[in-house]
Amino acid sequence: MFHFESGETPWVHYLCACGQSSPIEELYLCFQCHAVRCRLCTAEEIESYYCRACLENMPTTEAMTFRNRCMRCYMCPICQTTLQIIIGLVRGQKQYHLCCQHCSWDSSMVAMSGGSVDEMYSSTTYYLKEDPRQSLFLGIVEKYKKNILQLQKQQRKSLYPIEHRSLERLSLSSLERRPGDPSPFASPKQRPVKPSTSLSDLLEDPTPYDEFTTLDQRFCNLPEQTRLVTDLRGLPMPLLTKRSRRCRFCKKYVVKTEGMPTSSSPFKMENLAVHFLPRMLIREWTPSYLLLLLSNPSTSTTSTFRVNYDGNADNSGLEQDISIDANDPLAESQSEMDVSNPALVERERNTLVLRINHSGQTDFPFGMVWRFTRGAEEKELSLEVRVRYR
Repeated sequence: MFHFESGETPWVHYLCACGQSSPIEELYLCFQCHAVRCRLCTAEEIESYYCRACLENMPTTEAMTFRNRCMRCYMCPICQTTLQIIIGLVRGQKQYHLCCQHCSWDSSMVAMSGGSVDEMYSSTTYYLKEDPRQSLFLGIVEKYKKNILQLQKQQRKSLYPIEHRSLERLSLSSLERRPGDPSPFASPKQRPVKPSTSLSDLLEDPTPYDEFTTLDQRFCNLPEQTRLVTDLRGLPMPLLTKRSRRCRFCKKYVVKTEGMPTSSSPFKMENLAVHFLPRMLIREWTPSYLLLLLSNPSTSTTSTFRVNYDGNADNSGLEQDISIDANDPLAESQSEMDVSNPALVERERNTLVLRINHSGQTDFPFGMVWRFTRGAEEKELSLEVRVRYR
């Protein structure tokens, strides 16, 4: 195998209509505009919500009511694994509780149990309660908004321009004071420097750090922010989203998800570039020529292409139409090797090796006209390819 000794990893990128070069895995095709689109040229839309455990779809209004959580499936607060419903006997009566099969966490330790499944779920409504800290934070935000509006009104009436008072306008002290009060700059407080703890002191510290929650565990349980691991409670499973993409120019879909959960295909439309455009890899490069490996992703019919490279070197044969077989692993190569074409080095099934002569460039673009069949229609796309092998 050819080995690149020094420099950056070589790559072959496609150029979007906006001028940005991206790998083929990050590109989409808009057949309405007949152009290649990148992520910046497409808009993402959320179609629906679903749970990754029970795979049940949920409307947007219902998802917002339950704070984008599934109230039927729960995850472990310690390792975030899906919890299982366990039936046990307590004083001769059935008792339902949740248990983690990975870390053996049990919900009965935090009183999350009941005589039935509905009773057990009713004990977890604490997650839907309003957090008092959230209302306090919203009150602080409203207070600062009112102070900002009053400061803006005073600055409009003032004779001084706003630029000279930008520092005062953005300071926290100016937001907290009353309108009309002077604006002295607060002097920074001198805090004593705390000496750092030595390694020997940390090793001799008897504090049981395993009993305190980690940052990941606290981020998963934002309303509670439990400090001890023994106080953690089961969390409803966060919902995932099904997303579609539209072209920002013609507003047509390039990726459309399937709304029916029982459908065999998850997408109604999936115009990804990897399904239609050829995948190109650098097989070998020298200071005088470059060998490109092209593979046809189409599984229906044979595709054709030609390369337009404006270089000083002689590249006879690139301007001719070159055919490449469809992607069929069981079929033999149908296209015969064209010995008269100096640009064609090797051919095997849906893969061929193309030779491009250059004059020592390490970063150069070239054009390509790609013809393929989509359904019963023949498509032709003008592509811009960028090769770099520094």
